[in-house]
Amino acid sequence: MHSLRNCYKNLKSKYLVKKDYSLSHQVNFQKHKDLPIHRWLKYREGYSVKLVQNTINELGIKGAVFDPFLGSGTTTYASALLGLKSYGIEINPFPAFVSEVKTRKYENYFINNFEKLLPKILRNNQPVKKPELRIIDKAFNKNVLKSLLVIKANIDKIKKPKEKKLAFFIWLSIIEEVSNTFKEGNGIKYKGKFGHKRPPRKDSSSYKEYQKKLKKCQDNDGWESKDVNKTYQRRFYQVLEDLHSVDYSSLVEPEVIIGNAKNLKKHLIDSSQDFPGISLTIFSPPYANCFDYYEIFKLELWLGGFINSYDDFKKHRRESMVSNLNANLNDIFYENGSLNILLDNINIKKLWDKRIIDMLKGYFRDMSTTLNELWQVTNNMGYVVIVVANSSYGDVIIPTDLLLAEIGENIGFKVIKIVEARSTNSSSQQMKRYKALNLDTSLLRESVVYLQKL
Repeated sequence: MHSLRNCYKNLKSKYLVKKDYSLSHQVNFQKHKDLPIHRWLKYREGYSVKLVQNTINELGIKGAVFDPFLGSGTTTYASALLGLKSYGIEINPFPAFVSEVKTRKYENYFINNFEKLLPKILRNNQPVKKPELRIIDKAFNKNVLKSLLVIKANIDKIKKPKEKKLAFFIWLSIIEEVSNTFKEGNGIKYKGKFGHKRPPRKDSSSYKEYQKKLKKCQDNDGWESKDVNKTYQRRFYQVLEDLHSVDYSSLVEPEVIIGNAKNLKKHLIDSSQDFPGISLTIFSPPYANCFDYYEIFKLELWLGGFINSYDDFKKHRRESMVSNLNANLNDIFYENGSLNILLDNINIKKLWDKRIIDMLKGYFRDMSTTLNELWQVTNNMGYVVIVVANSSYGDVIIPTDLLLAEIGENIGFKVIKIVEARSTNSSSQQMKRYKALNLDTSLLRESVVYLQKL
């Protein structure tokens, strides 16, 4: 425990952290999810356009902007609206597709022609074949699934690629809304039946009655059945409304690349004959919190045809960055003095899975690789800005922001500043335990780390 406190002390003395809680809403997408374009799809892992544009203005960026973990495309969208060339890499094909569609330039003639497609998209047809996903019949009421697959069959017949992609995006965006599921924590949860928004808690008065009803019904009975055609139509007109509200005159379409951030130099150079180098990289990597984003977007991946088999699904997950226990944890080796001290102090008995140690090693190994790649594509005097949250395991707080600053500095970047955007306190029981252990709970935070290549 003494070595742990010294580790924290040394890291904190090397990198002073300033608080600026005005950034709290900018690093969290929830306050911006109802804005035009962004409201098309729930994507809780994002941050705001304002954060990107404020950073661009603060740092005086005139060159290309990049995001190696693109997600739903906020970085490239914000940069494109400012007329800047931008690039994004995303390994998960579903959010990569979302990013591409959101950041295209939609002229008035396209919007007017696209509106005429709705009757064809909603006409009767034979449904496409449902995917071989084991939970598919539980995730959707029978008629809902059929209606979804009929719309998919109609979209498949659209000839113009740009129109087809936008219609397909709208279809993907309503999947969760019409399903019997919702995204929570590290995966998919099922909604409650018989008028309950969620299943009653075990200690509630309605729990026993709810369980009795469950035993008498089939898996697919009892859930609310949504009108898929009306839901699609509502989202369709919402998209049209938002497209009309955007000024596309100065927008520069980004390059969206499906690929691995660990090989970003190759991806960027291969994507452009005249690659200009990067003036600003701003991104939020997957946090070291064991969340599996392939699991969270399982329905969209399978229904959208991005994944076609369980072997394919497994392959995609294991090729992604190590940040959860479904990633490739074989032969993990990474040496870092500060991280070694932190991991040595973790109480293994307090871990819900011993593989978390390897997951943390793999996480910082992959982040080190990514920062090394970024060094090679960043222009002199260019910046790398990272939005990241710290985590805790086995009575040890992992100060990811300080560790990434140290890793970046060892590669050659200068640490310009670290800004605490908000605190991320754990449960009250856990906080009491941390205080009893005399741990520095101020390290539980979400931060913005600013690096520069000098």
